[in-house]
Amino acid sequence: MLYKNKTTLVLLRPLLITVAAAASSDGGEIIRKLIHVEVVNMLLPGHSFGIHCKSKDDDLGNHIVGPNQRYGFEFRDNFLGTTLFFCGVKTEYGEGVYEIFTHRRDEDGAAGACGV
Repeated sequence: MLYKNKTTLVLLRPLLITVAAAASSDGGEIIRKLIHVEVVNMLLPGHSFGIHCKSKDDDLGNHIVGPNQRYGFEFRDNFLGTTLFFCGVKTEYGEGVYEIFTHRRDEDGAAGACGV
């Protein structure tokens, strides 16, 4: 009986690795939702702000968003559903870091617009 269980474990291990690899490859992107993020500068006329967004895996760099301009990006939620994107925003009035997307909060895609 013990031998049978070891054989089953040995056969299951390659299957699990294959499923995880397939889901994270380009073919797996069909399953994962494309998430769109858009930040709009609605500060007083003539005022810009700096923004720097990143996740654990992606650093999108620094950007300046001018008056009435938009900055946006898109990504796919990871297979495990642990994606977190946050952005640092800096204005002449102050600065802060905001959670822009977290799978647990936004998984149904109904996060909508927010005024931070």
